[in-house]
Amino acid sequence: MIKAKSCERDAILEYLLPNVEKCLYLYLDIFQYGIGDTQDTVDVWYEMQEDEYSVIIMKYYNSLQMYSVTNNFSVSDLREIADNYGIERIFSEKTTIDYISDMFPDYLAQYGKVSELKKHRDFSKYYHRIEKASVDDISELVALLLMDEENARSYNSNKELEAMLKHLFETDLGESYILREDGKIVATGTILAKSDVFLIAAYSMVHPDYHHTLYGSIVDSYLTNVVKKERRLFGFMMDPRRIRALELTGNPVVSEYGKLIKK
Repeated sequence: MIKAKSCERDAILEYLLPNVEKCLYLYLDIFQYGIGDTQDTVDVWYEMQEDEYSVIIMKYYNSLQMYSVTNNFSVSDLREIADNYGIERIFSEKTTIDYISDMFPDYLAQYGKVSELKKHRDFSKYYHRIEKASVDDISELVALLLMDEENARSYNSNKELEAMLKHLFETDLGESYILREDGKIVATGTILAKSDVFLIAAYSMVHPDYHHTLYGSIVDSYLTNVVKKERRLFGFMMDPRRIRALELTGNPVVSEYGKLIKK
């Protein structure tokens, strides 16, 4: 593996962009933070075959993001990076996770799909009820989000999720939109990340007492029809019913992803 230098950032981004739906966070973090050895940049490695990248690997905190077209690279070198840096999670396309999983028996594999969110029913007559969340809303927002089992498994504590949202809001790297009933937040949708060409959304979360309402659809409609503007909008999905519903309304699956989680 070759350690990338800061001057190679643009070439790597140019390589990733045509298939960006298969490497969203890899592209996004290199785009936002750059490559290097400082606290504000990310570490990137790559392997070359016949003057083409065979794999690109990025470390972000205790996780790795990867992309490979050929799935023909040194998995033992990848394992060495994971061991040296205490990596807890590895994210890539499903085919790449399958390719490397035998070398990571101490990790658990999970899979999902990436949907491109192109269209949604027009609920514009209700958009006046949507507001952009502020830092003051974070505690209430976290309480709602952690009612979801998948969210609860993904964060070690309320404070971890609060810190993530505070960082997103204060740096303008993301934003949440909320809908209230009697002053209480009962539905929300979040833009988790954004670049010059795409956004990544966490589609709506609705308080259990309001599942019978259209609130979730109203928030999703707002994200798709208002917030997205000219950029592409993607969502990571694991629920087959939601994936199918999105496909039936013109929002295709554009890639399949996988992740390895340290046991």
